[in-house]
Amino acid sequence: MTLPQELIDNIIDHLHDSPRDLKTCSLVSHSFYPRSLFHLFQCVDVSSAEVAQRFFTHMSPETRAIIRSLTLSEPHWHNFPVQWPQIPVMLQCLHLDRLVLRKIDMRILKTSLSGLRITSLDTRSCIFDSLSELRSMPWSLPSLTTLIVLFPYFDDHSDIDRDIDSPSRKSALSTLTTTKCDLLSPLFLTNLHDLRRLNISFLFSRQDIQRLAHVIQAVCASLRHLSLDIWAILKWSRH
Repeated sequence: MTLPQELIDNIIDHLHDSPRDLKTCSLVSHSFYPRSLFHLFQCVDVSSAEVAQRFFTHMSPETRAIIRSLTLSEPHWHNFPVQWPQIPVMLQCLHLDRLVLRKIDMRILKTSLSGLRITSLDTRSCIFDSLSELRSMPWSLPSLTTLIVLFPYFDDHSDIDRDIDSPSRKSALSTLTTTKCDLLSPLFLTNLHDLRRLNISFLFSRQDIQRLAHVIQAVCASLRHLSLDIWAILKWSRH
């Protein structure tokens, strides 16, 4: 008796969060293999240069076509350009929807990120050239709809008050989450015509509160959801 492929796929779908079972299923038969492979490699998390080197060196075209979400994390920034030389080339070979970066030196990835068709970029504790570079990101990634910037670091702090130039094309960004209030200049937000959700935390100073007032005014026409770190505001108000 041969089961319909749709039924086999449905059974394997229920194992999507069990890599061990998916690996077993991939060895059962040819009919089990494609769906098992899809769930195993749709989201890939790479947490060391050694794993990255081994994985991407032996990655087949079939696997490359499946990966939609990629997470890269590096405990030490200085290791990234030295031990991860294959990453910029690899990014151009994948068809990613989502890219998650943890403690990555974005200066090394600047060229390879430009033009990627990802819809979601999530960065935490990454280092950028400057605030201006970060502000230009929604326009250098034309398909980006979700941008998360948590605890960024900057190599150059001289342009903190310099805003972006008027972009030549429209940004698709609809959701922005950040802990960096300096990122949210009125001109930057005014050019985000499709922004619908704005999540802000860590409002430390009076200047941040004043900046928030300008932010709300700049995006009030399009914004549908605004989330604030209320604890930080209350902490400031007690002093």
